[in-house]
Amino acid sequence: MSAYPIVELSTDALLTTTRSVRKRLDLTKPVPIGLIRECLEIAVQAPTSANVQNWSFIVVTDPEQRRAIADVYRRTWDLIVASPFACTDRKVGSLTQAGWR
Repeated sequence: MSAYPIVELSTDALLTTTRSVRKRLDLTKPVPIGLIRECLEIAVQAPTSANVQNWSFIVVTDPEQRRAIADVYRRTWDLIVASPFACTDRKVGSLTQAGWR
């Protein structure tokens, strides 16, 4: 049993009021495409620097493609962390200490 209570919230309420839910996410549970669209609709309402709104999204639903993309990101992250230049960046250091991989 989780130390945190289960709270039923709408997608909008969850994404706009919750500060940190990472520890409670079930990353093995499939996410319906409608929910992904709803999340993106909420995300594009966030402000951007100088209101340029230069974001773009690619939704990858194929598990094999997602694994391949994750492998690329993981290898790239390992290169960044191993770089002598990354050692001087306090932000990168704090991310590695926090266990981001």
